[in-house]
Amino acid sequence: MNSKGSTLVILILIVCGVLITIGAWYFIVQKAELYSSYVTPEEPSSIGVKFKDEAVVRLREGKLVSLAGYDLSEFQNAIARYPQFHIKRMHSLPEERLDELRETGMKNTGKQLPDLNSWYVLIPSEKNPALSDKIAAELRSLSIVEHASRGSRVSLPN
Repeated sequence: MNSKGSTLVILILIVCGVLITIGAWYFIVQKAELYSSYVTPEEPSSIGVKFKDEAVVRLREGKLVSLAGYDLSEFQNAIARYPQFHIKRMHSLPEERLDELRETGMKNTGKQLPDLNSWYVLIPSEKNPALSDKIAAELRSLSIVEHASRGSRVSLPN
């Protein structure tokens, strides 16, 4: 190989290294952005709730709605019995940003990733772990709910 060929190979290796580094940093920044977006209530009696992805549940004007037309009345009736709890999104990032990160992640990994917009937190006005456990068990029995437990946090894929 002549000196021009060697220089070209070295240049290609440098460019590849830079692109790999940029890609790694992009992944790290995205994951850090997700971790920092948690709404982490200090209250251990809070309840993490995840709805089934296909229901596309979103919080609009303080009320949960299904953008896919699923009936949420069973859930709404269940939590209406506990007015001392209020609901918040589990992440502070805008819905659109979480959707972008999910799409990018699925494209990069080839795996189906959960809809982080479908996670919510029920936050109590007073501590009562026993009541929170009871409510979480009740919510788990609902067909629209995929997961509900006291003190829940989303586990992000590696």
